[in-house]
Amino acid sequence: MNDTYDVIVVGGGGAGLACAVSAAEQGADVLLLEKQPRLGGSTGRAVGSFTASGTALQRRAGITDGPDDHQVDAGLFGPRGYEARNNAALRRYFFGRSSETLDWLSSMGLVFYGPSPEPPNRVPRMHNVVPNAKAYVATLQLRLLRLGGTVACDAPVEELVTESGRVAGVVARIDGRQRVLRARRGVVLAAGDYAGSAAMISKYRGTASPPSRGSTPTPPATATGSPSRSALASSTWTSRTVPSFASSRPGRAASSSSCRAAGRCSASWASRSRSSRARPCGG
Repeated sequence: MNDTYDVIVVGGGGAGLACAVSAAEQGADVLLLEKQPRLGGSTGRAVGSFTASGTALQRRAGITDGPDDHQVDAGLFGPRGYEARNNAALRRYFFGRSSETLDWLSSMGLVFYGPSPEPPNRVPRMHNVVPNAKAYVATLQLRLLRLGGTVACDAPVEELVTESGRVAGVVARIDGRQRVLRARRGVVLAAGDYAGSAAMISKYRGTASPPSRGSTPTPPATATGSPSRSALASSTWTSRTVPSFASSRPGRAASSSSCRAAGRCSASWASRSRSSRARPCGG
């Protein structure tokens, strides 16, 4: 493993893997760090549904749909107070890229069936991957390795490295010792939320907010907010996520929401390194 990469992705769940693959497809030298012994995160234990609008499967079923209707319907799922706090521009970007992202995943060999009804969506939008969400993890990992990406499990990120007010890398514990790893172009935080941290829920949502029972993770997903703690404390962090990693200034940490917005990160990279410094994580 080298000490410097174009892009460092923190978190090896669905968002982190998709972002790492997309960056590698654009020519970036990518390092993905996962604190658990294997990849997957919450995606690894999910059903595998992918809600999208304007897809080929919808058209085949005679369904006319688009991102504007999708955005309206999405606002009906949660409590009105929570919905009012959502980033409308980011959400619209997310839905506008959902069909393209489904095509991107399918191009890697993933197979979807549907669409199936998913009220209160006005039309069927649920596309399910076969056989389940573990297919995302296996396919994206294989794609990243073939593109020359580097993957390290049992590699928790303990802090962000900042220089002149900008994120320049991370400090990770690998093989029992701390290593400073630098990123030429940026660091992406795709390490999940803090649904598994009662202390952070109390601090940022109030003591009246209960844990997220439906999504409270179990291994390999822990969602304890690390390295979100360092990010929230860093002057370089912005809670207003950018719609794509490319629009984040080089050297700034982008949140995993940036990747989830399109299901991947889209950017143009100067580096075209293609060495095979990759190693798989445990199964």
